[in-house]
Amino acid sequence: MRTRLIDFGKNVYSQWGEDGILEKVFEEIGPGQICVEFGAWDGFHLSNTANLWTHGWKGVLIEGSQERYRLLKKNTEGHDVAAICRMVTHSGPDTLEAILRDQGLTDQVDLLSVDIDGDDYYIVESLKKLRPRVIVCEYNPRIPYFVDLRAEPGSRFGCSVAALMRLATDKGYTLVAITRTNCVFVRNAEVAKLAERYEVSVEQLAVWEDVNFVLSDYDGDYAVVGTGTETPQYSKPLPVSPHWVGVSEGNGGLHKGYGGAASSKGVASDQGTGRSVRVVGSGDGADERKAAKARAE
Repeated sequence: MRTRLIDFGKNVYSQWGEDGILEKVFEEIGPGQICVEFGAWDGFHLSNTANLWTHGWKGVLIEGSQERYRLLKKNTEGHDVAAICRMVTHSGPDTLEAILRDQGLTDQVDLLSVDIDGDDYYIVESLKKLRPRVIVCEYNPRIPYFVDLRAEPGSRFGCSVAALMRLATDKGYTLVAITRTNCVFVRNAEVAKLAERYEVSVEQLAVWEDVNFVLSDYDGDYAVVGTGTETPQYSKPLPVSPHWVGVSEGNGGLHKGYGGAASSKGVASDQGTGRSVRVVGSGDGADERKAAKARAE
């Protein structure tokens, strides 16, 4: 496997290595000058742009909370930063493009960082003309990367890596890195050098730390297992041994463990409470058999 950009990860202000990844990306594709981030919190908290605007970049930082905005305004004094208190929406007068037009920005954005714990997908989808050179967008790490899934607007469910990849492809971007909570995309016109030197296969970039699976027997009784659970959880005692081993290196995301399970489903939970809000997968047959058995009894 080739070197991954996550191998250059480091945190100055970011959470999962994004600062180091972005340094390497702009080292390869050429330096930038303008970054945009929302929700920006106080400007520094888990920021993907603070390491840039504190080193000469112009920043446009958008935060919807009045309390956080006051801190944001104070923290960015003395820097070339436009601090804005508005709630970004995917339609209407407060779309990202409308807000940036008010700042005189239409097409010269080098980095866009989207982190709002919910409608991230729809904000990126709403971009009509704006094409930042690099986009960092949050995904729900509790959804397996290969499941193309997004919630309805207004929820805190978020979206999967696969959903963002499909959207980014349509808009002319290539996935170059995945962190614990963010996907990093580079505009196709500038991605060639990165694609030549670094691993960009999603199977090799995928992160599994927060993913769980529901494995069921032929009667539909289940166990919840995965790297996102400290101990297996059962609907009832099952005659299997919990030899969960996660993902094998280089196997393209195939999981091993829990022999004897007849079918499986992925557990996708929201980004706020961790509650399971939808189960996706191929285990419907077992559920039907269990229901039929219950009716017969």
